[in-house]
Amino acid sequence: MTRSPGSELSRTLAIALPLTLSSLLSMGIAITDVLMMSWLGSAALAAGAAVSDFYSIVFYLGGGIVGALSALLAESRGAGRDHDTAGWIAQGFRLALLLALPGALLICGTPHLLALIGAAPKVVSAAGEYAPMMAVTFVLLLLTRVWHQCFTAYEQTRVTFGGMLICLPLNALGNYGLMYGHCGLPQLGLAGIGLSSAGCSAILLLWYSLMARRAHWYKPLAQLLLRSDPDRRRKLLRLGVPIGVTSLGETGVFLLATLLIAGFSLDDLTAHTLTLRLAGVLYAIPLGLSQAATVRAGIAFGAGDPERMRRVLRLQLRLALLWGLPLALLLIAGREPLTLWLLPEAGARLTLLETASLLLLLLALVQPADALTTQVTGYLRGLQDTRRPMQLIVCSQWLLALPLGLLLGHGAGLGAIGIWLGLGSGLLLACMMLLLRVRRQLAAVAREMDNASSRREDPWAAIA
Repeated sequence: MTRSPGSELSRTLAIALPLTLSSLLSMGIAITDVLMMSWLGSAALAAGAAVSDFYSIVFYLGGGIVGALSALLAESRGAGRDHDTAGWIAQGFRLALLLALPGALLICGTPHLLALIGAAPKVVSAAGEYAPMMAVTFVLLLLTRVWHQCFTAYEQTRVTFGGMLICLPLNALGNYGLMYGHCGLPQLGLAGIGLSSAGCSAILLLWYSLMARRAHWYKPLAQLLLRSDPDRRRKLLRLGVPIGVTSLGETGVFLLATLLIAGFSLDDLTAHTLTLRLAGVLYAIPLGLSQAATVRAGIAFGAGDPERMRRVLRLQLRLALLWGLPLALLLIAGREPLTLWLLPEAGARLTLLETASLLLLLLALVQPADALTTQVTGYLRGLQDTRRPMQLIVCSQWLLALPLGLLLGHGAGLGAIGIWLGLGSGLLLACMMLLLRVRRQLAAVAREMDNASSRREDPWAAIA
């Protein structure tokens, strides 16, 4: 049965909107943590920020590897193999447990890393209290990530939104109680914020597990968890490792950019921080649409329906442009008022106002390309094509964006603007290469499916 474009649009938005809201709530939790860390003083804020950033790097890699699960589940759904999904989910949990220990040990080692780079003893000491709590959070959220992929693949993303909606206020209340010892709780300072994060992660894992009990694939799951399936695990790793490396590569280049810009003026660093935080908020909608693209493309791929695959791609590209183009125009027109609203002190610091306005202009100009890149990457994951997109994105960021940014920022003396010109150029190159890749890949998949269909219809082909 061929679905109408309207039906495809409604199902895509039904997946994407709760995921977008969940991403925004997750950002709200992170902002709440940073704000409340600042109440404990500069040493606690520095330690918390360092551990959180390192935690994020580790989680991007581990969560990205597990992220291949949604594409494989969507393919099974499209092929009518719902009975097969429990096996994939079980191996997803086994893989998450396998990644959990080394990831937790890396996070626990953050204080030693801070000591090696010469951080103040107070910062190292505070990090030593916070890091073990974030290691526990990492383990719990990595397991939660498996459930997240399941509900996304089955287009039940309201479960994700519901869980995040519960955790946002609980995290703030837990932070306050455990930081200062209110309501009979122990006074733990920065460690209390970490313990609150771990507790909310446990609640989120419990929420997902309770919701999963209603699903038809839940009953055989417990038995399959005890069985090792090397073939499924290898396929998860083959698809997931490039996703994790891509996420790590994208995050790494922006973290390095922040370190490079920190060597320029305070105005450059402030403007860069504003632009980067705003970019993170704006990224929530393309990210939600990208996860929907993975699911919808994976279902079409599993069903062996090239026309449906083309329809999904056309819709995703249109949605990317419908978001990216108007957003670019709004940012271009309102970049100065936005800067003054978010940074009131910029009114008295003309250099800061000028730098922030120019960075927001650059951010606006790359919005359409950023949205297209995110959508195409998610779509290709649905077709189980993750290795080549990883190569294209990482190479464009590290072999073009970073050297060009260094040349313009340091060599030409453009500071943060030069770094962002390099980052934007890398993003534009990645967008063009991925558009060519998706066109070539879609044609190749369609040919393969058509050939397979011809062989099934021609009895002489099987004999030959």
